[in-house]
Amino acid sequence: MARKLKVLVACGSGVATSTIAEVPDKQANVDVVFTTANYRKPPDKPHLSVFGLVSGVNEAAAKKKSR
Repeated sequence: MARKLKVLVACGSGVATSTIAEVPDKQANVDVVFTTANYRKPPDKPHLSVFGLVSGVNEAAAKKKSR
């Protein structure tokens, strides 16, 4: 059976609240962090900005970076 991953998704629409308040406090309990904003302080866990996948802007670059 495949191992389930715990994921933290922090949306940048809350300006700073989601990405700044949520990520440092919650990342200890997850395997990977996805953000939709330009998160300036790299999380301690593997991280991927998913804005390109949500908006379509630079989607190819986002997919290439995730490999």
